[in-house]
Amino acid sequence: MNVPLVKIKHVSVDLLPNGDPFTVLDNITLNIIQGEVMGLIGETGCGKSMTAWLLLDLLPGNGKIKSGSIWFRGQDVTGSKRASLRGKNIAMIFQDPSRALNPVHRIGKQFMAILNKRYSFDNQQTRKLALEWIERVRLDSPEEVFQRYPHQFSGGQMQRLMIAIAMSLKPDLLIADEPTTALDASLKSYTLDMIDELRKEFNISVLLISHNLKLMGNRCDRIAVMYNGAIVENADADHILHKPKHPYTKGLINALPTGENKRLIPIEGSPPSRNIQQSGCRFEPRCADAIAICKSITPQLFKDSNGSQVLCHHFSEENKLPQ
Repeated sequence: MNVPLVKIKHVSVDLLPNGDPFTVLDNITLNIIQGEVMGLIGETGCGKSMTAWLLLDLLPGNGKIKSGSIWFRGQDVTGSKRASLRGKNIAMIFQDPSRALNPVHRIGKQFMAILNKRYSFDNQQTRKLALEWIERVRLDSPEEVFQRYPHQFSGGQMQRLMIAIAMSLKPDLLIADEPTTALDASLKSYTLDMIDELRKEFNISVLLISHNLKLMGNRCDRIAVMYNGAIVENADADHILHKPKHPYTKGLINALPTGENKRLIPIEGSPPSRNIQQSGCRFEPRCADAIAICKSITPQLFKDSNGSQVLCHHFSEENKLPQ
């Protein structure tokens, strides 16, 4: 039996940037199994990065959990305990590596400072470990890398540095938030191959966040699809790509270029700009399959015999609506 490393159970999150709360995550439930690659996909602003920050206890805008719980290795870490997991149990490769590195300090100083918080090493041991990891991510001349500043590296080199820093901590969970956004096609594959190679070596779990469904299908064991702050579908990667259930997931797949002479079908309309829809299905305004009940009643999560989950009235056992 696969025991979850991480369990997010019915978590809702409010941000309070000016004291006026608005919901950004709504009833999120997600399990991450030891050693697997879990994908999180959706349009910009749907809550993917917010879910990552939730796990790291780094919610912006005075964010707070208003309901639900978070568990790590069977322990409830819903409160301030999540902060103690950062760097030791959970590490993150941020979307923009240039903003994750301090521009006024050399790489060696930053790398060693992070390692010193994780391990009880002397400076010589810490330096040796940092140099070993710089070499592992195939950056030439580790000693020279140690003496450079972040602006002296390309986007791809900085991303490899972030992988080296994150993996040197030997976390249980690695969160990779759009790790290949600024890279060309060859570097994208190279970077993801490197993450996967290290994942297998250390048997860590990976939460891979992206808006690229085709990439996710090739890299993930399971994929959760997010829309407007909620997970609307969660299934094996093969089911998501070839047997999607939710109209939003189907729309994402229909909009994928295939290389064939096939017309792409865009999803009509735009995602909501800010707050979570309070009644009815959140995707109803853009859904070609919407019926009357979708406008007024919020759907419940449906689970099928294959373990797939979908948030849609068309698959609700209670309402037994036709597909």
